[in-house]
This record gives sequence, structure tokens and C-alpha cells, in this order.
Amino acid sequence: MGIDILVILKFDRAFASQSPAEFIGNWLMMLKPKAVVVGYDFNFGRGGSGTLDILRQEGEMRGFDVEVVEASRVDGMVVSSSRIRNLVAAGEVARAAELLGRPFSVSGPVIKGHGRGRKLGFPTANIDTSAEMLPADGVYAGEALVDSDAYPAMINIGSNPTFDDIARSLEACFFNFNRDIYGNEVEVKFLERIRSEIKFKGPEELIAQIERDQALIEEFFKERNGKSNAK
Repeated sequence: MGIDILVILKFDRAFASQSPAEFIGNWLMMLKPKAVVVGYDFNFGRGGSGTLDILRQEGEMRGFDVEVVEASRVDGMVVSSSRIRNLVAAGEVARAAELLGRPFSVSGPVIKGHGRGRKLGFPTANIDTSAEMLPADGVYAGEALVDSDAYPAMINIGSNPTFDDIARSLEACFFNFNRDIYGNEVEVKFLERIRSEIKFKGPEELIAQIERDQALIEEFFKERNGKSNAK
């Protein structure tokens, strides 16, 4: 993104206990800033006691300008990371994408699973997303990026209650795809939630529902591609 230098500071108790003046003197001035750009609700220092007014006063004394970025709004509501996280946690990925300006996505390597998807006729890639926040359990229409190529995908998040699994996992069934990608890094983009997670009586009932899910997702992509072509 054109950044020349990135400084990552360890946010521990000692760091958090600094006063606003100590933070500026100990760390900010190390960068010899000409200007400092902050958000409209920015505060800093112990207990959040450093305000924009304090930062501006320090800037006047120390020789740097302060620029404030105003809030972004969608439909009159402020866009914030907490609001986006809440939408993702609720499975409202389409709404989250409106605030992000892009689909919510997660990345991870493809790992070995139970192999049930292939036995059921829907081979899936099990993706290790242990370092990622996941949307609510359920089935999603999405896209999978493999080696920069995008594939429509049916994505399932949950603990597979039909088979009494315990661990939560992410499995993606890629459409028009037949490759061995174990160990590959895959990015999964969530476009639309199709349904919540359901416990079925057995494999036959599950297969029937997966077929319905796939039909819905294929229809979703037909409509989506139709709208894109119309533009």
C-alpha cells in the first residue's frame, strides 16, 4: 500500500500505563513526524486520557500537524470495526461487505479432514482458520481463491452435528474444480448466507439438503453474474 516504514509496538501493561505526553515523547517523536493522521474518535495514553485537543497542543509545541479523518457512514450509520465484527458474527456477510467495501474473507492452508464430503458426493477442502474470525455457523455462497484463480464455492461452517463432531471447522466445496490442493493457502470470500446449521437424521437427509443448497448457490451466481453483465 506504499508504506515505507511500519513500527509495531508491544501493547503491554507498561506501554498502556504511559501518559499522553510520555507516549508522544517516548514513541511518536521517534518517527520525527511532519503530520499525524488520526480518526475522529481517537484517544491515547493511560485510560484514554489523551484527546484530540491535547494532540493538537503537543503538535504545535513539537512541530507536527494533526489531521483528523471524519467518520465514514453507510445509510447514515457510522462504519466501525466493532459493527462489522458484529455483522460477521451474526452471519450477515452481505451487509458486512457493504461496510467493508469488499467481501469478508478468511485465509488458511488446506488440511486433511474426515473425508466425508467426498463419500457423500461433495468433495470439500477443509481449511485451517484457527487464526481467523469466522461468521456464524451455517452454509454460505462464496468464492475460493486458489493460486489467484477464483472458483464459486459452497461453504459450510460448524461442527457437523449430524455426525456428532465437536470441533468447529470450515469446509468449502469448489464448483468446477478437480485438483489436489492439500497444503495450499486458500482465501475464502463470503458473499451470502444460505441457511443456518442443521442436524439431520442421517446421511441421506443431509445429501438431499446439500443438493438444495448447491442449487440455491448456483442460482445466486447466475443472478450475480447477470447483474455484472448488465452493468
